[in-house]
Amino acid sequence: MSRPVSEQDRGGVITIMPIASTDAELVAGILAASEVKPAWAARDIATFIQQPGVHGFVASYDDYPAGVLLYRLILPEAEILTLGVAREFQRRGVAAALMAKLHVKIKAAGGEKVFLEVAVNNKAAEELYKNLGYISISTRNNYYRVGDYFINAEVFCKNLIKKRVKKASH
Repeated sequence: MSRPVSEQDRGGVITIMPIASTDAELVAGILAASEVKPAWAARDIATFIQQPGVHGFVASYDDYPAGVLLYRLILPEAEILTLGVAREFQRRGVAAALMAKLHVKIKAAGGEKVFLEVAVNNKAAEELYKNLGYISISTRNNYYRVGDYFINAEVFCKNLIKKRVKKASH
């Protein structure tokens, strides 16, 4: 499915395409090659992407499947359901490219806010979201199961609509 990427490959071309209903195996493979847990089965993904309001993108890095993002849009809000980048393509701009595409699509559809949650031990994802302007709004205690224990999730939000500041008249 993919190949190792060396440091000199950092300038690779990232291509992002909408997820099609026939992409369930591809999506499951990318998520399995990423840090996303629990793993999503292809049959569950196939059912899920048929639901109203569910959309997504697949990212390729130099024509190799590299990342996936699934989201639900119920105007005026969107929720990122999962974002995964295959380990060998991490830190190459794939997640940021998927997020940029997401923001454009949601704004074009009339969306105003995006929500997501991230495991508190996923510092790389947390850093990405903060760098993209997301702010932490709450914590979900014991949200993710990791083996025989649970960890918290931090809930983040980003407003896509810039609020206009009224100038004071004197």
